[in-house]
Amino acid sequence: MTPTDVPSLLRTLAEANDRAAARRAAWSVLQEACVAGGASIEATAAEAVQGLLRLLGQSGTEWVAEVLGVLDATACALGEWEAQQQWSSKPWLYDAEVGWETAVAELLAQGLSAVRPALTDGDPEVRSMAAALMGDASVEWTADVDLLLAAEAAEPHALARACLAEAAVTLALRAPAARLPGRVKQWLRDPEAVVRFRVARIARTAPAAEDAQLAVLADGVYDADCGAMETVWPAEV
Repeated sequence: MTPTDVPSLLRTLAEANDRAAARRAAWSVLQEACVAGGASIEATAAEAVQGLLRLLGQSGTEWVAEVLGVLDATACALGEWEAQQQWSSKPWLYDAEVGWETAVAELLAQGLSAVRPALTDGDPEVRSMAAALMGDASVEWTADVDLLLAAEAAEPHALARACLAEAAVTLALRAPAARLPGRVKQWLRDPEAVVRFRVARIARTAPAAEDAQLAVLADGVYDADCGAMETVWPAEV
């Protein structure tokens, strides 16, 4: 098997001359270097994540939304190997793979210092992708939930506001002791269908025991607004 050339994949993304090329390059980085079949972390993921975070720190990086999108998709794959290990009768067989996940999770958590400022970027897609990554990778639960809530309250773009709200709910569900039932109910009744939909699709995954009424409400909103237009950004690979 030919080793994955992570530097070459990252260079192709960084040097893409248009949006279509950048999207293709981002997909290649994700599929070839970060996640296997879109489901689980690969051995090269830590190297790729380090390179992507370096791109974020470079002032000349043009395809910031794509970089953030790949990082977020990688963050979403975390936990698959650990789950397989927990269910396996031979858990030691997964030690290396769980180690890959741990390394990536730590890199992402540390790298968010370069992501938080993007919540005030001039591009609403960049703001949205930064929020999504924070929701999926942050371990500074309380501070980052507050940061996302403040950004959502000031966000003028409907889809970006939906992403900020969704990220806040995602992070609150991951936190040891942080829930937003009152705020979630407000979002589920928001005038913008895209806000209702994106919040509902996360809120409906919360344990029913947390708030049975909220789960029922989220399910109903999700079903009603699943046809909402413009629910995702191009960078959401």
